[in-house]
Amino acid sequence: MRILQVSYRRIPRSRARAGGDLGTFQNLQALSALGHEVHLAVCGGPFEVEPEVAALAAQVHWVPARRESLAQRAAGRCFQLDTLRLRFPDRDGYATGLLRLAERLAVDLVWADTTFGIAVAPRTRFPTIYGHYDFLYLLKAVRAESRPAPRLGDLASGPEGWRRFRSALRRPDSMSTEQLERLELRCCREASLVVSVSASACGLLREHGIAADHVPIVGPTLPARTGEPAAPARLLLFGNHNTANRAVLTEIRARLWPAVVTRASPVEWHQVGQVPAEEGDADWEWARRHFHSMHGFVPCLESVLRPGDISLVPYGFDTGFRTKFTVAAAHGVVSAGYPETFECAPEFTPGEDCLVAQGPEALAQQLDAVARSIADRKRLANAVRATYDRHFTFEAQIPKYERALAAALRVGARPRAGWLS
Repeated sequence: MRILQVSYRRIPRSRARAGGDLGTFQNLQALSALGHEVHLAVCGGPFEVEPEVAALAAQVHWVPARRESLAQRAAGRCFQLDTLRLRFPDRDGYATGLLRLAERLAVDLVWADTTFGIAVAPRTRFPTIYGHYDFLYLLKAVRAESRPAPRLGDLASGPEGWRRFRSALRRPDSMSTEQLERLELRCCREASLVVSVSASACGLLREHGIAADHVPIVGPTLPARTGEPAAPARLLLFGNHNTANRAVLTEIRARLWPAVVTRASPVEWHQVGQVPAEEGDADWEWARRHFHSMHGFVPCLESVLRPGDISLVPYGFDTGFRTKFTVAAAHGVVSAGYPETFECAPEFTPGEDCLVAQGPEALAQQLDAVARSIADRKRLANAVRATYDRHFTFEAQIPKYERALAAALRVGARPRAGWLS
């Protein structure tokens, strides 16, 4: 079967720094492994093409952006570009370019990754699978809650205060949250099938009568690790700087850190992952002062992660999927968070292969207990690796892709849905 995989202003990467890039590579790898002819259509670019990507794709097609008009440039300076591009999906000419490419290649199916990819994909002309990662309307709510508001007092604090003030400023969206939610659900309805990385997002979509299957982001299968847990226990802020990681750090600083420190738990605090480029973020400045080690982005995680380490994910929202869950599990690293944190990944069992508690005090109590017991950390490390072997290897995902393709072809291309549907 000939498949057109749509990637919006990014390209799949096997050595990815972000979960989304790894997810799009996983999709490409799985479709190719099933024997299909996959043409990769990249909106924007060109970007560097990894040898692994070039080997998997039948061809990489660049879909260039149209020259921006003066009116478009002015609108882009007045509003957030993400919602502007969703409200006017052919603003850059990507939708027109993709339709022409799909027709020229005579594809059998389109696989469109991300909200922006499905918005520009020819989904009502060809059977289309929407590779869903997150709902933007939910992400924006989290960002609004976790982002500091601009403070005029910062302007009197010199260059550092100016940077804080500038980083807190945001242009308005071109749609309300309700309009954005309707648009995202309409795109889901117009897809033949939604394949979401989040199990809870699948549940939400099914409540709306939208067909959805769950395939988590796992990446290439990693071999099992050996070794004893570190002493003292190591608590990790693990993951690259994004909306969820920003909210996690804010929660650690404000509520979890005080609860752990009060108990005098025998722990070290480590940061692993890309840090923000801009300066002036109060939470990150606090982390630099209080964490034992700021490792930053580490290309080879085996050099830092140890079985029995604990990855802190006190994230009180259910948005997207935590790719760090599967990466951590592969290394025997135990994830710890709140009930909402794990709604996207029901494969985990609290107390058996992860730590789950309602609120920072209860979570700090669990962390204190396992920090004082190497045996408990070793048990958890072995259990989480067993969960990885059962649910999160690349090979375990292949049958799910096969079923998704068959289901989408049975449905075929769906008609355009109404704005209010």
